Amino acid sequence: MKMTAETIHCIKEDAIKRYPEESCGVIIDRHYISISNIHPEPTKQFRLDPLEYATVGTIDAIIHSHTNGSKEPSELDMIQQARTGLPWGILSCNGPDTSEVIWLDPEGEQEPLIGRSFLHGINDCYSLVRAWYKEEKNITLKDFPRNNNWWDKGENLYVDHCEDAGFRVLDKDEPLQIGDVFSMRIKSPVPNHGGVYIGDGKVLHHLNGQLSRRQQLGRWKDKIDYWIRLK
Repeated sequence: MKMTAETIHCIKEDAIKRYPEESCGVIIDRHYISISNIHPEPTKQFRLDPLEYATVGTIDAIIHSHTNGSKEPSELDMIQQARTGLPWGILSCNGPDTSEVIWLDPEGEQEPLIGRSFLHGINDCYSLVRAWYKEEKNITLKDFPRNNNWWDKGENLYVDHCEDAGFRVLDKDEPLQIGDVFSMRIKSPVPNHGGVYIGDGKVLHHLNGQLSRRQQLGRWKDKIDYWIRLK
């Protein structure tokens, strides 16, 4: 979402002013309106005051700060953003400074498939698979709210949501087709990384700490746990 320099300044100023509590507000006609955070634990989460929220007018986006050092959306952020159907802007604030605003908006303008910076829940390996399917097949895959490091917290999202996303596991003797998705383990007890086969022996994927890229399948073939295909 495009914002004026003045709007961005107001968002950051509000986050700094309200630190160590999370700031929150809304965007209306490209202007930021601060709203009270009435959550019982405002240093950890936010809840927009419903009376203020109901009287501000037609809302274009919701903004809030994180005061835990992370600008990545939490699983709860992703759930609530989907419920509102509005773009959510998130920024990190440590007191004197803030990060830039990042956007949690699955229907918003997407970055190119190649060269994306990694940000869990925004630009991660599954986000790239979804973006490829949208761009190449005009298919919108189901998204799944997720916390960072979910694989170390007893969750197994690739396995658990395979069928929910419309995929089936391939038999070992089935030849690969463009659009098949792989899953593998990266320093994890469960599959926690995936990518998509794009033909000519190449895959498209996005590793944490790296830019999204195309690579030869052969480099990863022996590490892949399984392949899945959209039904």
